[in-house]
Amino acid sequence: MPKLIGDSWAWWRTYLSANGPTKQIRQTLDGYMRCMNRNGRGCWASVRHVAKLTKLNKTTVSKYRRQALAQGWLVKAPRAEARHRGELWASVPDSVPIDVRFVSGFVLPDGTRCPTAWDISPNTSLRTLKTRSLSSRNPETADDAPARIKSLQAQLQFWLVSDATAKRFRGDGDSLALLTPEMLRFDGYRNVIDEVEETLRRNPSGDETEQRG
Repeated sequence: MPKLIGDSWAWWRTYLSANGPTKQIRQTLDGYMRCMNRNGRGCWASVRHVAKLTKLNKTTVSKYRRQALAQGWLVKAPRAEARHRGELWASVPDSVPIDVRFVSGFVLPDGTRCPTAWDISPNTSLRTLKTRSLSSRNPETADDAPARIKSLQAQLQFWLVSDATAKRFRGDGDSLALLTPEMLRFDGYRNVIDEVEETLRRNPSGDETEQRG
C-alpha cells in the first residue's frame, strides 16, 4: 500500500536514494516532480509535456509511468480530492523507508485514501503490552499478562466487527493494523486481525456476538 508523501523534495530525495527505482523510472519521475506542488500533489502533466521536460520520447515516458504507478512511486489522486483529471500524487512503496514526518497518508488499491492511526488517536505509538506495563505505576505481573492479553484479544475482535471505520476497511489488514487504537495493540495483535479477517471471509454474515464468544 503506497505511502502518500506531503513534501515533493522529500519524495525526490527518496526516489534518488539507494532504495529508489530504476534509472529510467527516476528520470520519468523527475519530469512529474517538476510539475508538482510542494506538497507532492497537483500534477496533471501530459505524457507529451513530461517527454519534453525529460528529453525522453512519449512511448518511454508512458512505459515507465505505468511502472512507477504499479510499484507505488506515483498514485492517481482519489476522485473526491483530485482537482484535475488524471492528477498524480507523490508516493513511495510501503517497503521503502522514509521519515514519518513526510508521510501524509496511505492509499488503498482502489485509489481511495486510507485514514491512518493518528486520525483516530493522538498517540501513534506501537508500544506493546509489556512496554505499557513497565511504564505504568502499577506494573502487571507475569501472572496477570496472559489474562490481560486474552481480554485485549476479545476487545480487539469486537472492535474489528463492530466499529464503523474497521468495517469500511475490512479486507485490508494493513489499514486495519494502522487504524487499531493504541490501547488495543499488544504483541501479536496483527495475528488477531488476520484471524478475524479470515473468519469473516469464510462467514460474511458473522456478527459481534460470534466474535466475542
